[in-house]
Amino acid sequence: MNTNVPLNKLAAHYGIFDSFSDLDGNVQATSPDTQLALLVGNGIIIDNTAMIAEHLAEIKAQKTARHLPEEIIITTGQTNRILNQQTVDWHVELEDGTMRFGRQNDSQDADIILPIMPSGIHNLIVKSARQTEEVTLICAPKRAPSVASLSGKSNIWGVNTALYALNSKSNHGLGDFSNLSTAIGAFATEGADFVGINPIHAMGWSEGIISPYSPSHRGFLNTSYIAVPSKNGTAKKSEFIDYAEHKTCHQLALEATFSSYQPSKNFMEFCAVGGRHLSFFALYEAISEIYGSDWRSWPYEMQQVNQISQNLQWQLAPRVEFHKWLQYTADQQLSYVQQNALSSGMNLGLYLDLAVGSRRGGAETWCASDAVADHVSIGAPPDYLSPAGQNWGLTAFAPSKLKTTQYSALRQALRTSMRHASMLRIDHVLGMNRSYWLPDNGAPGGYIKQPFESILAVIAIEAARAKTVVVGEDLGLVPRGFRQTMRSRGLYSYSVLQYDKNDQGEFNPHAQLDPQTLACFATHDTPTLKGYHQKTDIDWWQKLDWVEEAQVGASHQQREYEVETILTQAGQQKSADFNSFRDGINNILAASPASMVSLQADDIFEVEQAPNLPGTIDEHPNWRRRNAIEVEKFTQNVKLKQIGQLMRKAGRGVTKANGDRNEC
Repeated sequence: MNTNVPLNKLAAHYGIFDSFSDLDGNVQATSPDTQLALLVGNGIIIDNTAMIAEHLAEIKAQKTARHLPEEIIITTGQTNRILNQQTVDWHVELEDGTMRFGRQNDSQDADIILPIMPSGIHNLIVKSARQTEEVTLICAPKRAPSVASLSGKSNIWGVNTALYALNSKSNHGLGDFSNLSTAIGAFATEGADFVGINPIHAMGWSEGIISPYSPSHRGFLNTSYIAVPSKNGTAKKSEFIDYAEHKTCHQLALEATFSSYQPSKNFMEFCAVGGRHLSFFALYEAISEIYGSDWRSWPYEMQQVNQISQNLQWQLAPRVEFHKWLQYTADQQLSYVQQNALSSGMNLGLYLDLAVGSRRGGAETWCASDAVADHVSIGAPPDYLSPAGQNWGLTAFAPSKLKTTQYSALRQALRTSMRHASMLRIDHVLGMNRSYWLPDNGAPGGYIKQPFESILAVIAIEAARAKTVVVGEDLGLVPRGFRQTMRSRGLYSYSVLQYDKNDQGEFNPHAQLDPQTLACFATHDTPTLKGYHQKTDIDWWQKLDWVEEAQVGASHQQREYEVETILTQAGQQKSADFNSFRDGINNILAASPASMVSLQADDIFEVEQAPNLPGTIDEHPNWRRRNAIEVEKFTQNVKLKQIGQLMRKAGRGVTKANGDRNEC
């Protein structure tokens, strides 16, 4: 038990949990070293007890002086009342620069009555006889858009495919946006209303990391997916992707294309809209070509974005222009992909994925240093599968900084992902409620609370503007009331059939799924449908010594029992035949109450090996397996046609919505 009361108070003020319960139900107290380290993550450096007392006194004085909260969430489309007990003049500086004025007299109803205002983050300035206060107003719709409101259907289905894995003689060795359009055409023909892909955040021009969940910047796009003509268009691709070879060939092709490019009006407008965010990112990319992709190893005078000399910026101007053009080109091609999806008959089209964080030393932590946590990584506490815990090597937003900057960095990431997508999956959405931080100094990890209600309101703002359905990946244990709060803002839950079990380890009846859900059997982190049936994941556990030899037989028996249980739920006879299992799973998904159902392309084409095995780096070919079927041949694939027939027969994607309780 930590008995340092002043430190506990200071830590609590910044949202640091004093303890958490592990998987065994034991309470793990947050140590003083961890509290201090997590305070540093919030930009609060405390060296002694006097500094703690001084900081607490300052916080108390600020609270005493204020009559209004620093931040208030209000609802767009209606008047809003703010509690007030004195005569005040007030005005609101709206996000678009316009103003609203008012006055409240305490001899009447002193509450501030705000008129109907547009959604956005605005500034309320309140002046009394004694002081002036500023309040951040987060004006949000009640809910994010629903499937029914955007698609006109009560339920839909779609396909998830790895963009990098799309196989075509036309690309440079990695699937590209042109290949994605081809795939979308095939899926749309069979009645799919959306196509989900891996995160397409910027990875870094000079970076060699390949995991799409370890991006450099979530506010910009991965230019490796830009379609550019390949000179080697007849070569057959191997089973595995050679990222280094692709980078060399692809980047040369991009450089050659840019050398003859004349800036267009659209490009200039794109740069103007991108503003300083785009300029900072392009500058980071240009500097990384000289000093490497981790800004923490750059010369000291270059480690802060606002300290870059004008002389260096002038020298790098041509490369900055190049990296702006790359973002423009990627954005244009992604826009075309979405337009093609909608014109092909899909009601929603692109379903993108927002990673939980950005990598340490990457562009996002350099460009948005005023919003991210310092000297900590996000991860997970120890559990049965990872006794030492997990360090994801990613950076989280610091709650205090996020509020101070009015959620600017978060909004940029959301806008980029939503701009050309009608669906967005937020990976590990629990991280927007609380994060597990691991200090760089070796202190134990601890949890910190994020401003969940405010973040949900921000998501609702951006989703309503972009007309995007939002899915929160909420797998595993979550705090009581978490899913209800998430759904109340219009976000959809995420159900993975092979994990959807009760406390006794039995599968939940899928007829009881909440309609506000996206349901699937597999993800990029799980066994494929065929791999699950063939126990391929257990074979990998055995190969990697993750399971004792004596337990292998029991694991096989448990899997066989699970397969039989799924067949029973599907109303089918017990069978060892894969086709029966496949049909049972697909029938369960098609008939479920879930508004959205997603099938992995790997499962449609009956791929056995998974794209990623969590907990491995080089032991398993993560993110490197290429599709065996060329994307141009998807339209001829009998298995894809059978899926379309099955979905239509079940009435999925063909039933019109009758009203909608989820309208934003």
